[in-house]
Amino acid sequence: MDYGKNLKYFNSTDKLFYIGLPILIVGALLVVCELLWFFFIPYQMFIGLAIAVLGAALAFVPRSLRASEKDLDAIVSAMTDGYAKEVTENLGLEKQILRTIPPTVIGNYIYDEKDILMRRGKDDRKCRTSKYSAAAIICTKNGMVISQKTFSLIEEATKEALHEFLFADIDSLAVIDNELRHEDGTKIKDSRLVITQNGKEVLNLPTVHVIAVDRLCEDINRMIASAKS
Repeated sequence: MDYGKNLKYFNSTDKLFYIGLPILIVGALLVVCELLWFFFIPYQMFIGLAIAVLGAALAFVPRSLRASEKDLDAIVSAMTDGYAKEVTENLGLEKQILRTIPPTVIGNYIYDEKDILMRRGKDDRKCRTSKYSAAAIICTKNGMVISQKTFSLIEEATKEALHEFLFADIDSLAVIDNELRHEDGTKIKDSRLVITQNGKEVLNLPTVHVIAVDRLCEDINRMIASAKS
């Protein structure tokens, strides 16, 4: 992972891109016009090429020196793919897995910490931050084992925490959607998978709120109800 390029992504802007792109277009038009025998200025071809090169440099060179949204997504995928299998094998849980609820990994960028860097993607408008959380949820006959990994995209820093719950001891699982407002006024949907016990929250895990996570909660809640009956 190139932490330097990732840091440049969060600290940079697209101002030079929006300045350079029109310059590139103007230069390209001058070149095309000369090729079509439309002349406006002396040395039009050379001037057009020079302007186009300058515009391209302004628009694309700074972007090439930093990570892109696709780069960050690829890093997250590399850090989280296979995480449930890794945890299962490390803890020797292969024979204890509840077959009706396969091991699942949930995760999302962390939005609610003060020391994070954040940027909204230019194309997909998704808010990405400098820290990510992934959690492997492994259900056994009697309960859940959850391994949560948080890692930084701008420095070498990874933390893991292990949590164990008996179905009979917890109340429920649910996905809670919160809306945060960033310093620049950006509204962010911050979803958490929340586990409650004795009426109190005992763990919340960042997640993307999708149907699969709702179904996971429903399946585990059925196991909780069965364990308490």
